[in-house]
Amino acid sequence: MWTSLENEPFGSLVVSYLDQAWVLRSRVLCCVVVNGRHTASATAAFLLRVARELDINDKVGDCAHGWSG
Repeated sequence: MWTSLENEPFGSLVVSYLDQAWVLRSRVLCCVVVNGRHTASATAAFLLRVARELDINDKVGDCAHGWSG
């Protein structure tokens, strides 16, 4: 979850994985405007909804978040 410079709230789902040659790859699966506050429960609900919509519930193994500070 993040907010643009124009103050629009966004949610995104990015996956990272090692390919067969052990090269780290990353892909953006989803990036959409999300209404509401960026609370922990809203973030969890967003991630669960996206995983369900993409039919990857059984492939989600870990969640991490980061921020610049």
